[in-house]
Amino acid sequence: MTPVTINLIEVDEDGVAWIMDTGTKVSVVVIDKLAFGWDAEQIAQDHEHLSLAHIHAALAYYYTHQSEIDAEIAEEDRFGAECRAAAPLSPFFERMRREGRWPPRHSSPAG
Repeated sequence: MTPVTINLIEVDEDGVAWIMDTGTKVSVVVIDKLAFGWDAEQIAQDHEHLSLAHIHAALAYYYTHQSEIDAEIAEEDRFGAECRAAAPLSPFFERMRREGRWPPRHSSPAG
């Protein structure tokens, strides 16, 4: 039997894994799988530019390099939270806050 290598994943100079020729990071597919519980077919429906081969390659890469991809996702989450905290509120949310309607108030159960 002759082994066959399928190269659909490339790692850039920063160590980020990408699905070749798609502009999609492996972490995007992983997030869809882990956060939403989607299977490969559901991921393919959401990312029409990815084939099932791309998706399975991304998931195989993840399961082989799980700690690196998990660290990348954690860093993206941290950076996103930092950016959201530093960003000024939009005029809409400023108005909602002035009017006392944001953040939303949750009513307590009647009793």
